[in-house]
Amino acid sequence: MAVKIFANTIALPDWREEINAAVRAAMNNYHGNWQATILEIQGTGGLDIHITGPEGETWSKTFDGLEYEPSYIKRTIEQAKI
Repeated sequence: MAVKIFANTIALPDWREEINAAVRAAMNNYHGNWQATILEIQGTGGLDIHITGPEGETWSKTFDGLEYEPSYIKRTIEQAKI
């Protein structure tokens, strides 16, 4: 399993690393090479996460407001049917 964070535009370094860690932890059991793009939505406080898999699988979600929490993001990705 390899998860590559292709891009992360979160401005605050500590928060950026926390979100990176949450995404990687959620994908810990995935097989093959996966890629995640994490984009902070300017002016809204939201976050877009887009994940692609080795066989063309895709998943994306916009996290808004209270959802913008590492534990919630991790749990949501773990529960996703990718």
